[in-house]
Amino acid sequence: MRDKVADVGDVTSFVGRSSETTQITRLLDRARLVTLTGPGGVGKTRLALRIAATLDQRFPDGVIPIELAELRDAELLDEVLIESLGLHRRSPESAMNLLVEHLRERKILLVFDNCEHLARGCAELLSTLLSRCATLTVLATSRQALSVRGEHVYPVPPLGPSDAHRLFTDRATAVVPGFAESGDDVAQVCERLDGLPLAIELAAARIKALTPAQLRDRLTMSMLTDRAADTTQRHRTLRDTIEWSFRLCSPSEQKLWALSTVFHGSFDLEAAEYVWGGAVLDLIEGLLDKSVLVRGDSHGIVRYRMLETLREYGREMLVGSGEEATVLRRHRDWFDQLTLSADTQALGQNQRQWYGRLRDEHANIREAIAWSLTVPGEAGVAVRMASRFEEYWVLRGALGEARDRLRRTGAAARAEHVDGPTIAFALRTEAMFAIWQADLDAARQLLIQARALAGDDEILGAQIGHAQGFLELLSLDVDGAATLISDAVATFDRHARTPEPHLLFLDGVTKSFSSDLDTARAAVQRNLDVCTHARAEFSLIGALFGQALVEVQFGDVEVASRAATTGLRLADGFGFERVAMAAYLIEALAWITHRQGDLPRAATIFGIAAGGWQDLGASPDIAVTFIHQSHRDATRKTLGSKRFDELWQRGKKMSIDHAWKYMLEPRDEPGPLTRRENEIAALVAQGKSNRDIATELVVSVRTIDTHIQHILDKLAAKSRVQIANWMNETQM
Repeated sequence: MRDKVADVGDVTSFVGRSSETTQITRLLDRARLVTLTGPGGVGKTRLALRIAATLDQRFPDGVIPIELAELRDAELLDEVLIESLGLHRRSPESAMNLLVEHLRERKILLVFDNCEHLARGCAELLSTLLSRCATLTVLATSRQALSVRGEHVYPVPPLGPSDAHRLFTDRATAVVPGFAESGDDVAQVCERLDGLPLAIELAAARIKALTPAQLRDRLTMSMLTDRAADTTQRHRTLRDTIEWSFRLCSPSEQKLWALSTVFHGSFDLEAAEYVWGGAVLDLIEGLLDKSVLVRGDSHGIVRYRMLETLREYGREMLVGSGEEATVLRRHRDWFDQLTLSADTQALGQNQRQWYGRLRDEHANIREAIAWSLTVPGEAGVAVRMASRFEEYWVLRGALGEARDRLRRTGAAARAEHVDGPTIAFALRTEAMFAIWQADLDAARQLLIQARALAGDDEILGAQIGHAQGFLELLSLDVDGAATLISDAVATFDRHARTPEPHLLFLDGVTKSFSSDLDTARAAVQRNLDVCTHARAEFSLIGALFGQALVEVQFGDVEVASRAATTGLRLADGFGFERVAMAAYLIEALAWITHRQGDLPRAATIFGIAAGGWQDLGASPDIAVTFIHQSHRDATRKTLGSKRFDELWQRGKKMSIDHAWKYMLEPRDEPGPLTRRENEIAALVAQGKSNRDIATELVVSVRTIDTHIQHILDKLAAKSRVQIANWMNETQM
């Protein structure tokens, strides 16, 4: 799960609303759904996030914001919520089942912001969640009530005179340091603007060029409507203020305001310059000064966003200009280029930056693909965009969305007779997503279709073979998988192309199961070398998991331990990716700890891994199947089911931070025995002979004889039975 909301992170100060904050906070004590309503610009979002930031102690499992302004498709609501919770749907189960499973026993506050354009979908989603998750609470913002049973609606009023005055003064001081008003001009401006925070901020941004008295006079001339103080009038007041601000912009600033509305969520300078067709930095600075754009930072890049109310107005201006279609195409073309660059640079030192950048641009990419599906002749671009940077969609956990998009773009591409290899690669990519979700039958059918359309392109054939090998491995046909994977690697090598890290990972794993440890180690090392040389951090984590898996099963457990902990330390430095990438490594650490003989710790880590698998939307019984089962069952057998389950539950309930500390902090040897001796003593307790233990640990029988004698000496024991009794007693 993502971290709780500790601070709303406002760029500007929060002013007033003490009475509203108190009333809404008290309302949340007795209501499980509170909806803040009111016209655009009244301050619903700022108020909701401010209240949420004060409630983290009351909601120990998280206060989670869900921003919906950038979403246009109500069918993706559950996917957006899954992502906001830090979950990943890696299995074909329904999104709702995953959400209910995660939320039903957790005390969480969800903050659904900007629901009005998706009101029906939000109502259906929240109605189901609230009825099935007894400890869930929701705070929503919308221009209209959601009409959900049990909903408490709180109309957010405009600012009172005192708070409105403070807001204007605060924002004016930011523009003109030392600003001081004379007379009651500011009060009259705020009254003229009906106390609407957005309108006041737009007006205050003009204080650099106009005095409060001039603002008052210009507003009075521009807004000649009646003074009925109702919601309709406040909406008219806000629109008049926006129109007034628009007219006071230069023609170029007005055009950029309109053009910027094609972006969803936020955008950066490069994207703005491409859509504009030239330099726009001065114009962006002008719109920032006028509070039309808001500045933010992400992954070392400045990004800009526009409040939804201003965006709606600007979009009207764009439509009226007759340039909308041209600008939307340029928007699509930019993100077509961006996804292509990301895909071609996926294995490189900027891997982390690319993942972060695509995450920031997710809404824009979604809309660019959607636009392409509405314009005849553009389906080929749509399907190519949807097929790119497969690792991003896997890492993000948006597999359901990715599969749906590939189905839709693929169908459109076939209808427009796009070339076979392009469609074949899309089918292959869709099959990979299906495999990650353990939807193996669907994946098999997709790969059959991909083969039929691939033609004689050997690289495409190898990519399809990669997917088929992955499928056969999860289907437990190790020999078939090994052949397919080896052939795919050989094809890449023959064409002087570096195989994908995941393909090299599979190569090492399948070779290890064929009892060819030296060859498997060479494949694993090649993967490590490729990722290290490219400085591809995410791929390196996967390569380290491959090394841990091969060594814990067939080689040196200490090498496996170093690989797993190194991978976990790398994963610990990443945000939303941490759980997604680490579930496999945590699982491997549980196997390693079992082999080292520290069984209580192994059982606890199995529990931690179970929480990671649940958040990942996957099951170790499918993802790592009999390896997981053999180590888990052996740990349970030695500890006993009762003790194992207690420790497993302890691990599963750990917070992410506690779990990471538990797994990665240095620790002393558990008891009088070394890790290796603990491992051997545990195998003795299972009734295995010295020869059996030597075979399992890939060492000589003489080495095991020596270890057994050391164990007997340290425990002052005289027989193997006493070793087994000691293990059973100390591990309880």
